[in-house]
This record gives sequence, C-alpha cells and structure tokens, in this order.
Amino acid sequence: MPKHLHLLLLAAAVSSLTACGGSSSDSSDDTTEEEHEHAQRFLYSDNNASDLMVFDHAEEAFELVGQASEVATQLIKSDDGLTAAVICSTGIQFVDGGVEEHDESETTTEEEHEEASLLDLAITRDNPQVVMTANHYAVLNNGNTDFYPASTLADATAAEEDISIEGYTQTAPALILDEEHGLYALFDGDSVDVYEGSEATDVSFNCADLGTVVHSGSLALIQCGSTVNYLLLQEDETSEEAVVNYGDSGITGTVLGMQAAGGLGLVYTSEMAYVVHGHDDHVHAEDSGLSLEDGQQICLASMNPTGGYLLAIRDDATGAVIDLAEEDATATVSITLTDATANFSCNNLTVGAADEAFMVADSDSGSLYVIDAHEGGAFHLHGVEALPDNTNISSAVLLSASEAETDHVH
Repeated sequence: MPKHLHLLLLAAAVSSLTACGGSSSDSSDDTTEEEHEHAQRFLYSDNNASDLMVFDHAEEAFELVGQASEVATQLIKSDDGLTAAVICSTGIQFVDGGVEEHDESETTTEEEHEEASLLDLAITRDNPQVVMTANHYAVLNNGNTDFYPASTLADATAAEEDISIEGYTQTAPALILDEEHGLYALFDGDSVDVYEGSEATDVSFNCADLGTVVHSGSLALIQCGSTVNYLLLQEDETSEEAVVNYGDSGITGTVLGMQAAGGLGLVYTSEMAYVVHGHDDHVHAEDSGLSLEDGQQICLASMNPTGGYLLAIRDDATGAVIDLAEEDATATVSITLTDATANFSCNNLTVGAADEAFMVADSDSGSLYVIDAHEGGAFHLHGVEALPDNTNISSAVLLSASEAETDHVH
C-alpha cells in the first residue's frame, strides 16, 4: 500500500496497529514570541527503526521522543492538535506534543513550551482499532468502545467513558456524534446504526465492507466498499432536537484517502480532490479547484485542522495550497518539492497539517518541506530541512495547538 494512503487510512476505524513505550526528555529553555508562532512539532515513526522523532519548527531541530516497541508504528492526532496515539500490533501509547494554546495576555513561561514526551497511559491490546471522534480517542474493546478524552490524557489511567449495548457486538470503534444528546454511530460488521443512549434510532444503513471512517464536527464520512456514505447532524433551533441525516455522498472513483477537519470532509482519488460539506439535511461533494494538466495525478491531499486550506501534491512533485474560503475555490499558491529526485514517487511522501502550516516529508530525497503562513498572509515554502540519515517515515502528524472547535457543541 502506498505510504501516503496508509497514513490516511489510519484515521479510520479499521486500523490494525501498536503499543509503544519509551522515554521523555527535559523541558526546553524559555520560549520567545517568535517560537510560539512556530510551536509546531512534526512527529513521525520510521519503517526501519523504533525511534519516535519530532522536528521542532521553533528550534529547527530533530529530537528523539522515545522508543516504540516496534518499527513502522502508525499515528493518529487529536482534534485539538496537542497529542497523538502511537499504534502498533500490541497496543497503544500516547504522545504529548508539548505544545499548548498560547494566551497573548500572559507572560510566556518555561512550562508553556515543553518538549514532546510519551505519557504514562498505555493500552495493551492485540491489533487495536482506534479512531478520533469529537476530540476523543475511541478504542474498540471486546465488542464495545472505550473513549479517552484527548484533553485529559495527561492524567488518565483508564477510559473515561464507554458505549456498550446489550446484544450488540461492535466490530469497529463507535463515533460520538453528539455527546449532549447521547448520539453515537455504531458498527457491527454488517451495518452502521445510530443510537441515542441505549436505544436504536431509525438511522441505519448496510455496511458489510467497512473502510475508512473520519469524523469532524457535525459530519462523519464512512466508506462502505466503493461507496462513501455520510452522517450529518442537525439541530432544530426551536425544539433543540438533534437529527442525524445520512446518505451516499455521490463520490465516484477509487478513493486514495479521506480526512475530516473543521466540520468538512476531504476525499481524494488520483484525479479529483473533493471537499464535502453539509447543507441542511444533506451534503455537497465539490471539486476542490486543484488543477491537473498533462496527465498529472494526485499523490496526496490534506486539509488544515480548521478546514480553511487544502494542500495537494501531484505526482510530478508540484502542488498547491487552496484557500477553501474563496467563493471560486481556485485561489491557489503553487508549491514545488525542490529536492525531488529523478525517481520521485508518491509512495515516499507523508504529510502533517496545522492551522497555519503543512509539512511534507519525502523519504526518498531525505527532505522535509515546511509550508506555512504568517498572521493571515499567504502560504509559501518556508524552507526545506534535511531528514536524519536513513530516515524512512512510516507515519506522521503535525502537533500544534488548533483554533478548530473541539468541543461538540451545537
């Protein structure tokens, strides 16, 4: 499987992956205002080593976070951008990125800019399945789902809550569609079923071949075979009753990757990048505006956490950042992977996204491209960093405090 596809599939409820332990490091020096602007850490695992590494944008340095118990571990980032799950064949470990939300009114202290570290919480489980939903890590546990809120991971010793329905055996982690109204999406291997508390609703559809599952805000995208279905939450402003709508998104073609961010969905094939957004009781899947010419194909695509920008890389080592807020969705900034080799391959790429930055790693050329924006300015290629020798990235996320809404409030 191509590496960029493997990374995106990890956002899904059908991952079979790892439990990892390691060491953490000491706090760094006091952080300056400029460092806070670049408080982003590109966390990655390696196909050839058990090292968990970060590239610290502020320090412009690569640092060891700790040792995973296996090579080629996979990563899932929390909705708030502050933590990540490290998943292997024997369980799950969690990484605190050491990046916190910055309050401009407060004096910066050493504690506000700590180094990334492995947390004490660890889950031992064979071939665990994990999905991020409403800023909770949802973990399948013997036919039920345990939820670990990302915001309390540092102090957690066990799951904070779970969803279990008598007579219903879950085969993939459930989604928290609306915590206030107790609405959950459950998977039993044959169908997707929405429950309100312990009671089944009339929202149910067949899904015998579950693929990628992603969730952000009121929108969840669920791949069932070759069909990309949606669940869309609405709330009646008068009665405050929550309603879940569902259907087929209408997306066609072989899906290479899916993501959800900022209440939007991203689905891309080699020939089209669709942005999916809710409209009343249904969704629209629209062309992102990415230009493809002369046989170009899409390598990978990623939205930033707020859903405001889309980065796409083509198979000729060029790409674009698209401003999704523009009415015509065609306002782009061109990007070229300047260090790409003559044998450039999509299989060697991994990507991470923050509110105002993307980082793209090319393990073949040994390059990490930093693409960012400053104070509302245009995205640009900020610089290129050399990856440590013999790096072959398995999975990556960009840890950074996000302004995207993480509390599920309607």
